[in-house]
Amino acid sequence: MSPRIYVCEAKVFRNSRGKEVLCRLKYEITPFNDGLFRWFLINIEELE
Repeated sequence: MSPRIYVCEAKVFRNSRGKEVLCRLKYEITPFNDGLFRWFLINIEELE
């Protein structure tokens, strides 16, 4: 099964700023044969 890309927007706490900011998160999702999925964060883009 091939990996898929999932993108979502969420408020996340950024240590560098010391506060929550709106970010776009991009994940690579790889399904396995036993019904489990591996989520791997590949990119964080600040929107604020």
